[in-house]
Amino acid sequence: MKSSAIIINTCRGGVINEKDLYDHLFTEKIRGAGLDVFEEEPINKENPLINLKNVVLAPHFAGKSIESYPRRVNFAFENMKRVWDGEKPLSLV
Repeated sequence: MKSSAIIINTCRGGVINEKDLYDHLFTEKIRGAGLDVFEEEPINKENPLINLKNVVLAPHFAGKSIESYPRRVNFAFENMKRVWDGEKPLSLV
């Protein structure tokens, strides 16, 4: 990975080995990281990633706001309706 890389993890904490990530960030082998999931949830206050200046940490519920709920529900029902009507659903994974 290039030293200019910024790694983002918003899926699952176990996808990234936090010790290795810390080592690479501390020694500047990679530029930075943005994480909203961690190996241990909630993040342990002793986790050394907390003290790094090249890391942005956030809780894993940023998308689950009161404001976003109607949009998420409508999107899900629209996708179901599309499938029932024989159409291709949006945002296939």
